[in-house]
Amino acid sequence: MPQCKALTNHMCSTATGSWRPCCRFENFEYSDASLISFGDYKKSKFYQNIITEMKTDWHPGCIKCKQEEEIEHGSLREEMNRNLSGIPNIIESLELSPSSKCNLVCKMCSPSYSLSLIHISEP
Repeated sequence: MPQCKALTNHMCSTATGSWRPCCRFENFEYSDASLISFGDYKKSKFYQNIITEMKTDWHPGCIKCKQEEEIEHGSLREEMNRNLSGIPNIIESLELSPSSKCNLVCKMCSPSYSLSLIHISEP
């Protein structure tokens, strides 16, 4: 079972003002953080479906972690599981992206979070 403690102890907001399960989660449902609290977001059908599915199988939004684990690369899920308690209702990890007007070019980031980044395909 690929359970992930990020679903219990991590809070993530995007540069577009939406809640998101984590920075790696793909195809997340936009949820306006100015209109819905994080607590209500976690209670949503979308979020609860992720938790339920991850009890027995990988949720499609978690494909990046699944792929990294399949090649034994080490994933964000594994890191979160090592560092977070899993105790409900305690936020131990906070990820905020207030805008994409960032001049940093961090290796782990993407152009959607930093206007200074451009992806260059490697040969």
